[in-house]
Amino acid sequence: MTNTPAERPPLRQRIREAGGLYAWFNTNLIRFAGPASVGPYETTPPPSAAERAQRACPLCGEPMT
Repeated sequence: MTNTPAERPPLRQRIREAGGLYAWFNTNLIRFAGPASVGPYETTPPPSAAERAQRACPLCGEPMT
């Protein structure tokens, strides 16, 4: 659908129809930037129980058993 400038409603009207400036800006930003990327942030798996036991205590430095 191609709208010529004469066919488009004024910006003020489009913002009001969208629910306000924040909603209008958010809608247009998502169109431009795409949706938020949500997912696992760490690619390394968590340490196993044996690996955690080999680590030193953060307070005293002794192995945690």
